[in-house]
Amino acid sequence: MGRFERAIVEAGGRQVFVERLRRVSPARGTILFVNGAVATTAALRWAVEALADYDLLMFDFPHLGVSCAHNPELSGVTRDAETAILAELVARYRPEFLAAQSWGGTSALAVLASTPGSIQRAIVASYSAGLTAPMRALTEALIEAIDRYDPAAAARLVIEGLGERLPAVARRLNERYFLRFDRSKAALVGRQLRDIARASFDEEAARWDLIEVPILFINGAADRFTPPKAAAPLAALCREPRFAVTPGAGHFLAMESPDACDHVARQINDFFLRQPARSLARRLA
Repeated sequence: MGRFERAIVEAGGRQVFVERLRRVSPARGTILFVNGAVATTAALRWAVEALADYDLLMFDFPHLGVSCAHNPELSGVTRDAETAILAELVARYRPEFLAAQSWGGTSALAVLASTPGSIQRAIVASYSAGLTAPMRALTEALIEAIDRYDPAAAARLVIEGLGERLPAVARRLNERYFLRFDRSKAALVGRQLRDIARASFDEEAARWDLIEVPILFINGAADRFTPPKAAAPLAALCREPRFAVTPGAGHFLAMESPDACDHVARQINDFFLRQPARSLARRLA
């Protein structure tokens, strides 16, 4: 499988937990993963076996997971702050590939617009051109549940909404994860969700035509919150977009079933292992 290396590093002025999996055999490159709004490195366990040809680089944003305890004075994490953190991690570790999920796609696309030298290709999964009506309704309901400090209600909203196609074990793990939120951690997540709800998609997308690398957008065929049709407008905003749909999958894609995991892994392998000629020429110049 390989060797895990874990460290706390400074990025964007915050302390960030980074987990790196180095394969025993020579890898085809390193994939840096960017999680969605409240996910941690635990959400990427599927990738350890499914993407055995790559070194994996995962991290927790400052207010989540292992990072949380190392940022006790943190009052909130904005999208700009997430982008700064991701940009520093890319500069530090120089991964060849970037893979983002859901709300993590915004910071990933912002970093790609700054043309980081090491990135050759990127994948953005479960992403849409702005918040869809179901996603906005869910976000607002989550904010209300967090404001009244009702972790059980927040857990139900996520599990019965975004996680409606997760297997029973994953649903229980997600429920326990939310129930462990204390008031201060819940407040941090609430501020982040407000930042997401207020964001202007047009402003975010204004610089995406500067992205030089090919991007594959993957959406689940059965995802009610970021359906494939909600990703279609992205075709006009990026220079080299590709699109894929995972049959029978919802918002959490690879986490939902072995078939979905196999499909996502095949899409990742097929896309990342094509060396873009333009990027190669730029590197050799």
